[in-house]
Amino acid sequence: MFIFLYGENTFGSTQKLKEIIDRYKQIHQSGLNFLRLVDFDFDYFKDAVETMPMFTEKKLIILENIFRQKADDKILEFLKNKKIGEDQDIVIVFSEEDKVDERKSLFKFLIEKPNISQNFKALTEAKLLNWAKIEINKRGGEIEDTALINLIHGTGNDIWSLNKEIDKLISYKLGKKINGDDVSLFISDKVQNNIFKTIEALGTKNKKLALNLIEKHLFQGENEIYLLTMIVYQFRNLIRVIDLLSAKNLPKDIIKKTGIHPFAFQKIVQQVKNFNRVRSEQIYRNILDTEIAIKTGKMEARLALESLIMDIS
Repeated sequence: MFIFLYGENTFGSTQKLKEIIDRYKQIHQSGLNFLRLVDFDFDYFKDAVETMPMFTEKKLIILENIFRQKADDKILEFLKNKKIGEDQDIVIVFSEEDKVDERKSLFKFLIEKPNISQNFKALTEAKLLNWAKIEINKRGGEIEDTALINLIHGTGNDIWSLNKEIDKLISYKLGKKINGDDVSLFISDKVQNNIFKTIEALGTKNKKLALNLIEKHLFQGENEIYLLTMIVYQFRNLIRVIDLLSAKNLPKDIIKKTGIHPFAFQKIVQQVKNFNRVRSEQIYRNILDTEIAIKTGKMEARLALESLIMDIS
């Protein structure tokens, strides 16, 4: 059985992956038949698939960002030859945090039934407002409509940041209704010192400022993986905007095509002059390599993040 999670809404796909893993661990508590591969090794993967599962448990194998690691063709050939999809005792989850080339053979294979696939599309502002309101209510909070709009704009259509701010606001209000002043209190400094400022510092090769901003983010309680995720997100959007501007798309059409919030779009346009297409791709690959190094334990998170900043700027 194959499950395929992909799309630009990495928050949604990450939450879904967590849900799948948690559900599996509740049923199969030994953990002996669970494998999560971030840094892909084909031989290791092949052995894991072909080895008989311990006890009578199902086997769950998580493959992250296979398309990014250019292992898709080799995997597809192996899966087809072994007819893995017909084995109900093995569940393989493909989780992609990046945009996937839909022309790839593995992509076409994974979206075919009976495989389970889910495309987590970027949320429009209307959907983001609805999501945030539902989440606030679900967590026992309540918010004024104008405050909610300010919260969405203040976090720049960034669902990861929005989720974090919702938790802070609910804890702060302790059951009372969240108003505009509450939102301003929590996001005013964030708007001044958000990830766009950090990206701008990287673009102007201001290492000292970039490192100071990163330090401030960490001091405010944002962990290294979160910051790395945000930098990945911004550079992915930056590359998309560069391409669409080069193709002579109008700003309003770019916003519609990408789902980027107008506030975030204006910030990205300001960065375009600092990064050409080739340099942006190089940086993007460096960021992804850093992410893998952290997740596989090859580098300590904080050191890896600081090294990345030094390399970019």
